[in-house]
Order: sequence, then structure tokens, then C-alpha cells
Amino acid sequence: MSPFAKRAILFVDTPYDKTGVVDRIRELGLTPHVKHTVSELVNKDNCPHFNTIVVDSLSTAKTIREIEHLRYIPIIRSSTSYFPPFPHDRHQSVKWCLDNSISAQVTTPVSAQDLASALVSELESNTVSPVAAANDVTFDILLAEDNLVNQKLVMDVSMPFMGGMEATELIREHDMKHGLTPIPIIALAAHARNNVFKRE
Repeated sequence: MSPFAKRAILFVDTPYDKTGVVDRIRELGLTPHVKHTVSELVNKDNCPHFNTIVVDSLSTAKTIREIEHLRYIPIIRSSTSYFPPFPHDRHQSVKWCLDNSISAQVTTPVSAQDLASALVSELESNTVSPVAAANDVTFDILLAEDNLVNQKLVMDVSMPFMGGMEATELIREHDMKHGLTPIPIIALAAHARNNVFKRE
């Protein structure tokens, strides 16, 4: 787990976990951020960037997916017992989890090894922590397209220093701040979940 040292893991712990999930996150060299209610996460300005979210319930996962700045961050479910969200329809369970970016489930109490196995695939997709570019840096960009219909920006959602979703948010903020008409941004990825591309 050393390539992922200090990555930020949000643990939404509504029942005040006593099984040591936060300790396991620290053992892996990651940085846990614990919140006990989803309402603590609504204000984007008070939220650092999280690489992965660990939740204790499906209802918490569903609520998190309604918060714009957390919508596309992978989720791992922790539970005291394994049970699918829809026990009578396994296909629906898998689809629901995939549609909501629930990539894994760990049963608590969880070992560091089991938690690492659940986290590693999500952390591998971006091995460098995101950085914020200075706001006073200007760039010249040559746009070789004069037809407004064809002017689009292609964005890699898994860029190494700053994810495509973060870059898109900064572009949109810049457009709004300067009264510019937003250009369409097309998301591209080698491996992405279906719901990544549903974002407008």
C-alpha cells in the first residue's frame, strides 16, 4: 500500500464503529476522515478531496450519491455481516451496487489485509495525489476548430495529477466566473463505471 500513502479515505460511520475500521485504515498508511452523518459532507468548501469512501449502510451510500461533489467517488461498504442489497434478486443487487459505484464489501471486524484488497483497485486508478493548480497561471490554447457545433473538449477521467471530473469542475467554475458559454466536455476512460458517463 506504500504507493498510496496518505491517500484520503472518508469513513461515514453512522453507528460509531467499534470494530477498528479507522485503525485498519491508518495501519495501511492511509489518512482516515471520519464523519458520523452525511449532512457533515454537504458543503463542498468544507470537504477535502477523498480517494475512496467507506460506508456502513446502503442508505448512506444512496444519500452520498445525491451529493454532487461526492457522486463519483468509489464506495466500499462495511457491514457486520454479508448480505446483498436485494437478497431475492442477485442480478438486481449487482446492478444496484455497480450503478452506485459500490466496488466492494468488507465484513467487520475487518483485517488490514482484507481492507487493503478492497481499497487497492480504487487507489490504483490514480497513483498520484491530486494537486491544485495556481489560479494566477495563464495558458494559451490553440483551438483548431471554427465550427461551433464541433467544438468539444475531450477529458480523460483518470488523469494522474488531477482527475478529469475535478478538472471539469474547475473549467466550469472558470466559465461561470468569466461569463463564458460552456463547451461540451466528453469524458474518456480506459476503465470506468457506467455512472461516470451519466454526469452532465
